[in-house]
Amino acid sequence: MYLLKFKLFSRPPVSGAERLFYKLAGLAESVNDSIVLPRGSSVLLDTFFNCLSAKYLKFARCDNLRAEVVFSGSLCAQVRFRSATEDKLLASEELSSAERRTAYIDIPDIEPEEGFVYLRLRSSEDSTVFYGGGYCTDSVPRRVKLGIIVCTYRREEFVIRNMRCFADYIAEDPSFADRAGVFVVDNGSTLTPEELPDFVKLIPNDNTGGAGGFTRGLKEVLAAGEEYTHFLFMDDDVVFMPQVVDRTIGLLALLKEEYSAFCIGGAMLNLTCPMIQHEFGGKWLGNMLKGNRKDVDVSTVNGLLMNETDLRSDYNAWWYMCMPLSSVRKYGLPLEMLFIKCDDVEYGLRAAEGFISVNGIAVWHENFDWKFNPAMEYFVKRNELIVNSRFPRGKGFFSNWAKMVVAVSKALVEFRYFHIEMIERAYMDFLKGADYVKSIDHAAFLEEVKLRFPKREPIEKFAAEYGFSADAELAKSNAETTRKFVEVVTLNGYFLPRSMYRKVVVTDMVYPKPVNFYRTARAVNYNPYTGKAFVTEIDKSKLFYGLGKIIKITFAMLLKYRKARRTYLKENPEYK
Repeated sequence: MYLLKFKLFSRPPVSGAERLFYKLAGLAESVNDSIVLPRGSSVLLDTFFNCLSAKYLKFARCDNLRAEVVFSGSLCAQVRFRSATEDKLLASEELSSAERRTAYIDIPDIEPEEGFVYLRLRSSEDSTVFYGGGYCTDSVPRRVKLGIIVCTYRREEFVIRNMRCFADYIAEDPSFADRAGVFVVDNGSTLTPEELPDFVKLIPNDNTGGAGGFTRGLKEVLAAGEEYTHFLFMDDDVVFMPQVVDRTIGLLALLKEEYSAFCIGGAMLNLTCPMIQHEFGGKWLGNMLKGNRKDVDVSTVNGLLMNETDLRSDYNAWWYMCMPLSSVRKYGLPLEMLFIKCDDVEYGLRAAEGFISVNGIAVWHENFDWKFNPAMEYFVKRNELIVNSRFPRGKGFFSNWAKMVVAVSKALVEFRYFHIEMIERAYMDFLKGADYVKSIDHAAFLEEVKLRFPKREPIEKFAAEYGFSADAELAKSNAETTRKFVEVVTLNGYFLPRSMYRKVVVTDMVYPKPVNFYRTARAVNYNPYTGKAFVTEIDKSKLFYGLGKIIKITFAMLLKYRKARRTYLKENPEYK
């Protein structure tokens, strides 16, 4: 019997996420990782982390499926199947025991339609306690050992915290150490072995970005020969549960032969709003990427059912992405030249034979709105060009040229003239070909360009200087409506006299709206998540600067684009 466990958490790892684990009714309450159920109260497990996705029935071998219930007292246990059209009873049993007991409920064969299996438990006496359980099958699992690779750069606190999570889990279940090994690639070389548990292998590394760091760890896993069957890329700053990693291993061990080369991608949940899903896999559209199931509330049944519907994924971000090592030997290593951004997209497109994303496999990650970095304009633009060279999906020269024009125009509108320099450098570096991009010292580049960006300072400084309430002004800016005709005709105010300009506006640092800059002399770019801001000012002479860059890049693309594109097509680094 092979058990796919779920675990109840009286205190989920993220505050406010309880409804992702269980839903209580009546006088039921959570106490010490169990649910106390007075007579007439109930607990429902139609939740993100405790339902059983019907995708298991499609992708995995689940012969003689049963539900496990660990309890004491008396209760009615129902196994139900929820789809978009019905909430169907599959099995029901009256369970009673004065002592703690494990009961198994047979589940009849189910067609692998879109939906999920879940438990509903109702107490029939005051002393009932529900301790947890899961779903089990008689299918024989294949051997799986997972190499968990964490890449970090000067985030010691996060890494030490997450490694302690693994240590606590191994103390609870020592057999986990036979199913997984952990490799921490330290791109900042700031961690010491003494700070990490003994089972963690620490790998000091130069700052080669996420692409280089994860690849360095992958080489270490491959060097172990046949010991490992799969690897897992996981960000250093996620909040996660080792039980989810174990659940991933359990799914891998049961995959049907035709799906054995598929990857398992973890969803990202928003750490700021812990029941909101940021992404559930993603697509490459030929010149840009698009996350699946963005902003879905997975504490709701409708949210869970949305995740159950099949949706194509081309990649899964490396906050949590698992792949068989056989794919690496077949398709090669990730492209280290990318450094950061789009490395996960390129590798998913090249090396993944398919993706499986299910309710119950996810991590929490800090809201990306906290991480505004002007240098990313360079890496995103350059690396999307590289990915497009290799996987154009019908988007070619004109699409990439149009993206450049739009990006420069956007920088002009937002008075972010420093972005124009980043866009120019991204396109010109791309046009120099793969060998040149591989020769770039990206760590040195980042240090160099930091000096060119406006300094972010506490918003209170600007609020005092200009006499405004930051949050009130930001709310006013977010509520502004677009005046498309006037904005286009006046080039968003560039053609209007300064006498018509507003002295200052407050705009969102990460998601500014063009209308916020209309008839504006100065913009305070404010990030409410970090409390930091910087100021940009209109400079009408930059119109000619921006136009000049567009012309320069256009001619360079006409002369070099096709030749440069061919150099990237040859890049498929093999493991040696």
